[in-house]
Amino acid sequence: MKQAEGAPLPEIPGYTIEAQIGRGATGVVYRAIQVAVSRPVAIKVLHPALVGTERAVARLKREARTAGRLSHPHIVSAIDLGRADGRWWFAMELVEGHSLLELLEDGPLPEDEAIELFLPLAGALAHAQEVGVTHRDIKPGNILVDSSRQPRLVDLGLAFAEDDPLLTRAGGTLGTPCYISPEQARDAAAADSRSDQWSLGATLFHTVCGRPPFAGDSVADILSGVLYAPVPDPRELAPQLSRGLSLVIRKCLSRDPEKRYGTCNELARDLRRVRARRAPEIRSQDLEKTSGRGRSRIYWLAAAGALALAVLLATWQPWSEHSTTPAGPGSAQLAPESWPPLDDVVRRFERPEELKAALAGLAGIYPSLPEQHRAGWGREQVRLLGQLDERLRGLRAPLEASLSAVLADRDFVGAERLLGAGHGQELLQATGFGELGELPPEAAGHLSWHVSQGARLAAARKAARLELDANLAAWRDGVLLPRVGELIGAGRWRSGLAELSREPGAWDVELDLRGLGEAELRVAYGNLLGVQAERRLSILRAWRELDAGLAQVVSERSAQLETALLRRETGDALGLLAEAFEQARGAAGLREGEEIPGVGTAFAVLAKAEQRLGELAGEYRDQDARAGFIALEERTAPLWLERDYGELARQWTLQEEDAWRAAVAGQIALRRAEAEHLAALLERARAGAARGVDSPTELWLGGILYSGHFRPPVAGEALVFEHAGGLRRLALDSAEGAPLAEAAVVEQLAERAPRELGERQRALVLALFHYREGDLPAARRLLEDTPAAAATDLGKDLELRLRAALRNAEEQQAERDAWARAQYLRLKRERLARATALGEARSGELALIGRLLDESRDAFSRAELEELREMRDRRLQRADRNRLESLADLLGPDSLESLPGDRVRLSFSFEKAQAGAWKPGTWTGDGLGWVGPSRPGSDLEFLRRTAPRLAFGESLDLSAGALDVELTVEQLRTSGPPDSLVISAAGFHAVLLGSR
Repeated sequence: MKQAEGAPLPEIPGYTIEAQIGRGATGVVYRAIQVAVSRPVAIKVLHPALVGTERAVARLKREARTAGRLSHPHIVSAIDLGRADGRWWFAMELVEGHSLLELLEDGPLPEDEAIELFLPLAGALAHAQEVGVTHRDIKPGNILVDSSRQPRLVDLGLAFAEDDPLLTRAGGTLGTPCYISPEQARDAAAADSRSDQWSLGATLFHTVCGRPPFAGDSVADILSGVLYAPVPDPRELAPQLSRGLSLVIRKCLSRDPEKRYGTCNELARDLRRVRARRAPEIRSQDLEKTSGRGRSRIYWLAAAGALALAVLLATWQPWSEHSTTPAGPGSAQLAPESWPPLDDVVRRFERPEELKAALAGLAGIYPSLPEQHRAGWGREQVRLLGQLDERLRGLRAPLEASLSAVLADRDFVGAERLLGAGHGQELLQATGFGELGELPPEAAGHLSWHVSQGARLAAARKAARLELDANLAAWRDGVLLPRVGELIGAGRWRSGLAELSREPGAWDVELDLRGLGEAELRVAYGNLLGVQAERRLSILRAWRELDAGLAQVVSERSAQLETALLRRETGDALGLLAEAFEQARGAAGLREGEEIPGVGTAFAVLAKAEQRLGELAGEYRDQDARAGFIALEERTAPLWLERDYGELARQWTLQEEDAWRAAVAGQIALRRAEAEHLAALLERARAGAARGVDSPTELWLGGILYSGHFRPPVAGEALVFEHAGGLRRLALDSAEGAPLAEAAVVEQLAERAPRELGERQRALVLALFHYREGDLPAARRLLEDTPAAAATDLGKDLELRLRAALRNAEEQQAERDAWARAQYLRLKRERLARATALGEARSGELALIGRLLDESRDAFSRAELEELREMRDRRLQRADRNRLESLADLLGPDSLESLPGDRVRLSFSFEKAQAGAWKPGTWTGDGLGWVGPSRPGSDLEFLRRTAPRLAFGESLDLSAGALDVELTVEQLRTSGPPDSLVISAAGFHAVLLGSR
């Protein structure tokens, strides 16, 4: 259909209108392009004259909402609904093709092609049935077939009305009545999915037979056929059809809805069986009888012609008694003789309730009726039809009165019974005709009357529905929507939406629902629910805008608080976020607990932000706690070295009281317990010392076992141990004003305490003590030897610290060694280079060069290695000659002997006052050897004396590596056995005691 001349195309935002493709009573359909996705669509726009018509608008909205609920490839899908320039419009999928009605203009379709079209349509109706949607207007004009011969079910109202060939001269459409079901013809509100099945069957009938199953020159004719006439047999109109497809069509067109298919899926299953040349699951005896081309219909038509002839003859009667022509002798021959078959019919069917049988009898004898008896046959026919008309008229007035009474009570079901089964029973009793469809054509007036009474019933039901619609609309506009608006305006969004979403049973409105069925209530409630749905959408849109603002406030404030947490500028980020949210909520007028659940993101963003801030606060709190713990560890480190365990226990106890240190509370408790254990260890040491006051005590001091006793301890002062060599002050902690006693001394004294500890406790405390004293290997051995101690919480913690400390010590030592070796080697290389250039030679250089080449090749470049090799070669040439001479000059031995393995033997004699490079110290020579001074009064005095000394460091380069010295001492035989021999080397002292 082309655009009307000069008519402007509408403008709809988001769409480009291209052309008009259809026009109907309610609107115009245009072809358009959806700009956002460049998609072709069809848009139905209401006529300007219907802008203010609520029912037309509601119908368009209902059509859009219904299409929106459906999702099937063979149902045209909805795209959008809106309003532009005051006119409502509905955008839907555009199907490029033709309607089935246009295709049928060229004649019926072959059976196979028809099945291929209707199989997916049955599936589409099955989908609609599953979601509770009834189409109510299935016909060839509402089925579009695209270029690939795929059908689509549409519901465009009267969009294609102008192209519909079934139009009256007044312009009204008769297309729909040809396909509606009997129950829909009586009452449109009674239509359900089974009504759609009838309409699909009627459309399939038209597709394969070339015409609808019922047709006529008026709506009354068509509706009369739909309501009362037997369904035509499809195979009599299209003999080529298979029996299976004919049975499927007849089952769809069963007047009793219960005899149709239960679902359209069952219909599709039978269509597939017919396509596969298999019989459908239908028994022909279960179907209603069809109106074949039998004899009865022909006889009725013949009877109608005869009746017209009889009426004509009755009008013109030349032998009437009123004739002016005298009777002649042969006038008696004008009256025909009686005919037995006719007389038999008249005689056998005399009662009015036998009218059907009498008329059928007349029709049965007509084919053999002699010409001279046709007038009598006609007169009998007129008499019988007159009786039929009289009897039918007698039925109408009582029925109209009864119908008025039940309609006044809005008993529409009772009215249906009156017009249906009730009238049928009365018709049978009065005339012998069991159904209206059995009446002869001459009784068409009664059929029209019956249709008019059905129209009264439909009008009454419609008035009841309109009254219900009006009452619902008044309640909606006067009560519901204002109440919802007040709730939303007061910030009670959830309550407002709940008020709007209440089901019909919860509505506080009094309604007269008498006579209205479930389907009618669904339609009425559906209109109101549609308005509620629109208002709900507008509320949700407004809520989403409010929600987006709240979400933005949360996002911005949480970002600020994250920065504040990072900078440690706040300790209550969650409280500040809640405060900001409440302020934003108050500004938006949203009451607490009135948010719409499940819609929007603000509360989800708030929950996520709270979780994030909580995690960050906890993380930063833990970081601060750990940092504070580490700082406290560093701050208290000197106290551990000073053994001030009481102060340590006090400080760690104070830390336990800080809630923000919860992350390290366990470690703090362990440190406090450790300090308490070590303080107890010192107390045990003091107790052990106290036991040595009155009894002899042996004590290892500096690796030497002393025997003595302790003086009575004085609080706050160091312990005093008195032995043969003098007094030794032993401080257990730094507060006692003396050097701290060795760890071994503390351990020895603790072991002498009167109260013994269990093995696990003893090992644990000693391991902790040795760890704090820096003896990591001893602490580890104690834990390894006593698994029970290692299994305690303190033991596990100590094990972790030991591992970390030993690993750190090893790594640090490795780094120090590497750095020292690199520096050392570099300095030595430079020093050797200078010494070689000056021609200087010192002992140990050759060995040093060898170590550089053997152990540190990676520290030098290729040129540097070559230089070292040259230095080694030059030194080797001079080594043998200079080595012994150098040692002799430096140490001045009495004799010098070279030994294998780069070793030498030096011998010194002390018979003279001078013995090579030895320095006598306080010793003197008596002609036989060197003699020390008189026996000292104490060991301390002995150590303070200067004994004979040979300084290797002054003559040899000891930094080149370890120097192995083997000392052999030969005592003069005249001096007797020695009391003691003390040897000091490199800061170490060895004391050898003799025995007498």
